[in-house]
Order: sequence, then C-alpha cells, then structure tokens
Amino acid sequence: MNSQKGKLPAKAAVRLLLSAACIDAVILAGVVDTLLDATFQIDYKIEYPITPILLWIFLLLIHWLVTETVLSGITVGRAILGLSMRDNMGRDLSKKRLALRFLGKVSTLGLSGLRLDKLAPYDNRNAIAWFSPLAESKRYGIPLIKLLVVNGLHSNASAALGDFQSFQHNRLIKIGRHPQNDLVLQDASVSRRHCELFVKGDSLYLKDCGSTTGTHLNGKKLKPGRDCHFGNADHFKVGGILIRLID
Repeated sequence: MNSQKGKLPAKAAVRLLLSAACIDAVILAGVVDTLLDATFQIDYKIEYPITPILLWIFLLLIHWLVTETVLSGITVGRAILGLSMRDNMGRDLSKKRLALRFLGKVSTLGLSGLRLDKLAPYDNRNAIAWFSPLAESKRYGIPLIKLLVVNGLHSNASAALGDFQSFQHNRLIKIGRHPQNDLVLQDASVSRRHCELFVKGDSLYLKDCGSTTGTHLNGKKLKPGRDCHFGNADHFKVGGILIRLID
C-alpha cells in the first residue's frame, strides 16, 4: 500500500486499527460458517458448539501469519481504511521487524492491542508507525525540525522530530541498528544502540551510548554518556552515516 498521506497520531491509529480488525473478524467469521456448512450435514452449532471457535482461532493465526509478514500488514479492513504499516520515517519494514511484530502479537493472541489510548506493545517495541490518507496534515504544535539521512542504505530518507512516537511522549529519539530503536539505521558502522537525540529544557542534545565507531557532532567526537548541546550545529554522524537537521 503506497497511497499514504501522513502519519497517524497514536490514538487515531489504534481506533482505526480496531475498526479494521472488526471488519476482518466479520469476514473471517463468514469464511468459518461457509467451511463448516459445506463440511457438516448436521447442525454443528448444536452438536459441536466449540468447533466454530477453534476453527476461527486457527484461521486467525494463519491470517496473521500471511498478512503481518508476507503482505507487510495489509488486510481487507486496513485496505478499506487506507492504513499502511511503516517505520517512523515512512519506509517499508524489514522482514525481520515484521517477524518480530508477528511473534509479539501471537504471544498475547493480539489481546495487548485492544486499547484505545496507545499503540500495542508489539508496535512500540519494533518502532512501528501507521500511515493513512485520513491523517491530517497539521502537526499539532510538534517541532517541525527534520532529520535527513544523507548517505548509506537509507539515503535521502527524512522525518520530522514530531513524527516519532517516542519524541511525542518522552522528547527522546533512540538511534541505532537494532529494530527496537526509533530511528533504525541498517549500516555496519552503526552500533545496535548507538546514540540518543533528546530535548532538555528548550534545547536539543545528543548523547553517544557507548557505540563502537562513535558519534560526531559537527566533526567533534562525543564522549560516551555525556549530554552534548547542539548549539548551532546542523549535522551529526552516527558511525559512518551523516544526518542533517533541516528547519
């Protein structure tokens, strides 16, 4: 699904996801009824009342496996509502991150996603964002400073600070190679948990998290664990990846 307009706020995303899940559940229930009607010559709802439930759960797991991993999150319900699953910078998700999300969802049978105020833990852990043509274009006062990846595999990818869920809640963006970071950079020079970008007071800071190749701010290597004020700096390096700040 490529027709995304913008990133949805968490509350709007979860409500649309629940609506999409209801559509998918109804369709799945119809499939179960059709299969059982074609198989049984008796009233299975009386003779075997547990059968529809077990079959529905089995088909649900198959449905999740196919839609969440092979189809990158596309279901009939989500397609109707225009929902697409991306990372925080609007990029397609890697197969590894899709698999981790699927395992997290199955481990709780999707129950941890039944909430109205925030995204499911398996979405937050894997830095999943939801995009939709229904998303409003305004930014709700969130800072509009953009991060632009200049080189590497994700060259020219960009996102505003306010596009990151963690920045909305904690004014913090974790950067690294591990999929649980907010900004994931797939590059050999980037450590699993490389650095953090955050706001303290009214200023922007950068901190190296003990990375192997180091974090550089305007050409100066940061000491691990020390908060470094951006000042007038307009770029920083995460290992060998250059990232520019654009107003």
